Amino acid sequence: MIDWSKTITAEDRATADAEATAATARAEALAYLASTDWMVIRAAETGKAMPEDVAEARAAARGEV
Repeated sequence: MIDWSKTITAEDRATADAEATAATARAEALAYLASTDWMVIRAAETGKAMPEDVAEARAAARGEV
């Protein structure tokens, strides 16, 4: 016998997939920020500027979080 109360609709599946995709994007953005935090610290401590592409990528990653 099939328990139909456990089924999910295509709409529910799409919502779950979208949430999973968003969670993955957030996790990747946080990982990138963590991997480049040392450049921010170096800039604050020594005044050596971080590369412009890294600064732009960090800004984009912060937008994902």
